[in-house]
Amino acid sequence: MSNSLDFHIIPSQEDVKSVKLSILQLESRLEDAKKTYDVAVMAASLIKADQEKTDNIKGIYEEINLIAQQIELQRRWIAPARRLPYDICSMIILDLCIEDWRAIFSLGGVCRTWRLSALETPRAWALVRLHHISPSEARDTIIERGRSIPLHLKIDSYYIPGRTQWGTLTKYESRVVCLRHKGKDFSALRYSLINISKLVISYGTWFTKNDLCLPFNGERFPCLRSLALRDLHTYESESMPWPKIFVSLQELEIDTSTPRLASGIISRVSNSLTHLYITFHKTRFKSLETPFDITFPRLRHLSIVDNIRQYTSYWPFQAHTPVLESYGEVSEWKRCIHKDTTTVTEAFIKRYMDVERLPQLRQLTTSDSGIQSLLAHFLTTPNAFPNLELLHCPPTEDLQAEIDALNAIYGREIALVPPKKYSSFESHPRFYLPLVCIC
Repeated sequence: MSNSLDFHIIPSQEDVKSVKLSILQLESRLEDAKKTYDVAVMAASLIKADQEKTDNIKGIYEEINLIAQQIELQRRWIAPARRLPYDICSMIILDLCIEDWRAIFSLGGVCRTWRLSALETPRAWALVRLHHISPSEARDTIIERGRSIPLHLKIDSYYIPGRTQWGTLTKYESRVVCLRHKGKDFSALRYSLINISKLVISYGTWFTKNDLCLPFNGERFPCLRSLALRDLHTYESESMPWPKIFVSLQELEIDTSTPRLASGIISRVSNSLTHLYITFHKTRFKSLETPFDITFPRLRHLSIVDNIRQYTSYWPFQAHTPVLESYGEVSEWKRCIHKDTTTVTEAFIKRYMDVERLPQLRQLTTSDSGIQSLLAHFLTTPNAFPNLELLHCPPTEDLQAEIDALNAIYGREIALVPPKKYSSFESHPRFYLPLVCIC
């Protein structure tokens, strides 16, 4: 029976019944062989055994091992893990690897069927964190296992030919769709990254104007849709060598202490943006500067974090957002920084809230002070926010009682739920691509 076992196929129910019967017969033979072996060994110990009896004992011992191997082989062939179809097995492997990328190595050792399923699940191999793998030959093998799955690379060093990240970029540049890079020497890249769709650059203080302007070159990066510029603290927007053709960005994150520079960048890509994340630190603008006037015809999500540690009513640009759906604001000093919020249905506002500017609100995430200002507004205007359904706030018994009373008095159906984490550029579901290789 064991000679006919094919580990490349899944046993049927009839096969399982037949193999189970064969295992019972083999187990019976195994018990008889063990008894015969014990008798032969005991007889040989009582009298001096000749060569024939010694060979007989060896033959019985070899037969015992052979029968045990046949039993183990047949048990493995009908094991429950093997009876899973390959597609179901691949789904299980992929789900577990999403939770822990190391699972691909342990799951492949369960049985031969799972090993074959693991080898034929390229999306699971694409989850392996390459910077934990050595030697470099193993990294190349893992990337090849991922087949055509797009690569996400992180380059945290300046150009050194022997570094793993640079070698990977050289070999698989056509598969790279996401790149994280230090701002310095970014303009020195000579790779053909025509398929890159997401770029994250941390500038710091040492970078050139070309390092800043290159990511916006639509001819160099025709597929770029998501761009994050971090630690941008050096240049103003004047005298910049901007490209003739700008990229058609959909998502943009800017983290800077030069709001004037950020506003100039935003104004150049505003027509195509759907998501915009802004973080301003300190202050490097003059209050008398004329604000930019920017229209965002497609913008649906806007997030503003104002970390400027001094009071000023000045804001570097005035935005017009006719189709804005979600708005987030964190500020120590200002209230409703962005004014055009009449179409917003979901909002995250940490401290101050101008409730009259959010007539279409359905979901609100806020702090205790924000909830109190909302409840105070309901006392004077009971019919406000007719579409409001969810309040994301740390629930307390007193607050829940106030919401219940408001629902009972005014016939509302507002639910109080724990706050969800506010989405950043990288954690937002629209930007999260789990199937990646990261160096």
